[in-house]
Amino acid sequence: MSVIFYQWLAGLSMCNGWGRVQDHTSQSCLLTLLRFIHKYIIRAAIRWVMFVLTGKSELERIVSRPLFLFTPLASFLLSILYLKALSREPKYPAEITLGVERLIEDGQLPELCDDWTEDEEPDLADRVLKDNMCYCDKRSAKMGETLRKALAQIRGYRELCALVEARRLEKYDAENAHHEKRLLKLWDILMPDEKLINRVTKQWQKIGFQGDDPATDFRGMGVLSLDQLIFFAQYDVANAREVLSLCTNPEHELPMATAGITFTSMARNLLHKGIFKIHFYNTVAGAPSMDSFHRIYSFNISGHIFKLFYKFWVHREPTSIMEFSFIKNDFEEKLIESLTVESANLHKVDVNELFS
Repeated sequence: MSVIFYQWLAGLSMCNGWGRVQDHTSQSCLLTLLRFIHKYIIRAAIRWVMFVLTGKSELERIVSRPLFLFTPLASFLLSILYLKALSREPKYPAEITLGVERLIEDGQLPELCDDWTEDEEPDLADRVLKDNMCYCDKRSAKMGETLRKALAQIRGYRELCALVEARRLEKYDAENAHHEKRLLKLWDILMPDEKLINRVTKQWQKIGFQGDDPATDFRGMGVLSLDQLIFFAQYDVANAREVLSLCTNPEHELPMATAGITFTSMARNLLHKGIFKIHFYNTVAGAPSMDSFHRIYSFNISGHIFKLFYKFWVHREPTSIMEFSFIKNDFEEKLIESLTVESANLHKVDVNELFS
């Protein structure tokens, strides 16, 4: 307890002279204090009570739910303490992975402080369980399998962030034959009945680019945005054609390519903020991949960003394209709300929920 006290004391001493601070600094210190109390006192107390009642470490409880049973007395005490919810069977797969991830972030699993590879996961999971289990029994194998799945999801999400960023940082190069071939592929998919007169032409505006040369539009998101536009056009043809029709719609004009690049930026930002974690942990059995990321952006399913926004845009009945930024921000806020609940699954989002 003395160590905890001195940590708390050190935190207070950072608050500019024991309270002689401006209001915003005082609020910051208060939040720091509350976080400290929650992490080192309240949660520590809960862990101790749960250990006494179950004889299991927190990691065991996370990866074994609902494999372990309480004694009648323990169940009675848990219901009194309102802690039984902590031991219930998880309704959604993400609960287990998020629980393991929280232990890693709190430094309670030092074996997982550094990044790991896919090949290391089996041995790593076994070692972590061995170090954190109070005793081994026949359920250990099932717990190890659950932990390996959680580690794969955590690693996969981290690797996906790196892959997405690498594609974003790869600039579109008009001198790169592969880049040019993919750009022309996008045109051929969306405009199969019309041939390009020249490489640089106003025809590109028909599919929603801003100028005569699409290369200039890719500056911010690099080839990542081109990848996603092609994915949308190739694997969700019907919806892509429907969105494309808005490029020349005088009532609800929506330039497809420009909007698509904006949605790539949105998806990339939400990915790095961790907003997609619950969705991926609920819907992807192992490590999420680049294909998983593209499916968030667009795919022939009921819920993805481009299709949801298309319906959201039409529902809002904008008077001009000048309303795009405002409507996009409103859409993003509602999307985040739907992705930060324990049941988050973008593929099952009802667009009508976003209208409210």
